[in-house]
Amino acid sequence: PPMTSFVRDSKLRQSAVTLTKREQHYENLKTFQVPNDVNSIAANSQFLAYVDTTGTGSSLAVLPHSSTGKNHVPISSPAYAQPIIRAHGQGIQDFEFSAFNPNQLFTCSTDKTLKLWQIPEDGLLVDISAPLLSLMLEDQSPVRGLAVNPAAANVLAGR
Repeated sequence: PPMTSFVRDSKLRQSAVTLTKREQHYENLKTFQVPNDVNSIAANSQFLAYVDTTGTGSSLAVLPHSSTGKNHVPISSPAYAQPIIRAHGQGIQDFEFSAFNPNQLFTCSTDKTLKLWQIPEDGLLVDISAPLLSLMLEDQSPVRGLAVNPAAANVLAGR
């Protein structure tokens, strides 16, 4: 009798990884080295955010997805420098985009503040330092992490 072999059907057997073109990579990002339990990068449908080296970990750079390549300075930037969010007086502990508004970003810091930032539709053109909302936690220990509620707008959990 002929010998039959049993081979499982697999959708992954013929799959292969294809790298994007170099022009579509994000290069020359000056990221701040953060502690292990801190997020250093976040993204949503429109933006990529990371802790920037400016301000010893208290600033964020926010790039639109179209800002790939080596140069991340908007053409219309008056200072010809990558704009940042000067978010806190001390190191950022966590940050996360809103689940309901892709232009809103929540941050928390060891300076005992929670802040909500509004990012312009086209991304940052100049540095911003004024949040849409700021909450000071005077009698609390610093918030070390954030979690945005995916079912209710502007509801956060902190740890």
